[in-house]
Amino acid sequence: MLEHLVGHGVTRAVIRWASGGRRPDAAPSDEGVGWRLSFGIRFKLLWIAMSGAAIGFLILGIWGELTEGLGTRLLVAYCAMFIPLCVYSLLWLLRAYFYRVELRDWGLEEFLPGRQRIAMRWEEVAFISYSKPRDSLVFHRINNTPLRLLMELDGLGQLRLALERVYGQLDPTVAERLSRNEAAPFVA
Repeated sequence: MLEHLVGHGVTRAVIRWASGGRRPDAAPSDEGVGWRLSFGIRFKLLWIAMSGAAIGFLILGIWGELTEGLGTRLLVAYCAMFIPLCVYSLLWLLRAYFYRVELRDWGLEEFLPGRQRIAMRWEEVAFISYSKPRDSLVFHRINNTPLRLLMELDGLGQLRLALERVYGQLDPTVAERLSRNEAAPFVA
């Protein structure tokens, strides 16, 4: 979304900045058993800014119609473009604040309000792969229903240690992506 608005170079710099704030260590779980992987403050700030910009552009277009009389067709086209953008960015903002994954001795639990909790035991995992287009780890179950973990989560260093403890040797691509969880330098 950002790439279409401001260009590829700016998008890469913003994503590097947002990813640079990730912490390799996970926070303790709310229940006191296990670890909590969640999005960091920079990721949340990114989506606050994206939501604010989308809503601001929508308000600006509506205000332009009301004060300058730009025309109904232009207003409809403008709203058709920016209302989905507002909804998309607000959904990601909600996800950034409320999504979490609990790392337990027995497996993973994924929480997102409004959705059923997803639990995956370590024994159910057939294999783990890295999805480059989505920049996520994919835990493939034996019954073929995957669980995706975005690489923007805090605590992926803790996840790497848990996976090495459970499975021993990891796929080289997965191990390399998890070891890159340290803060990336900001490049303008």
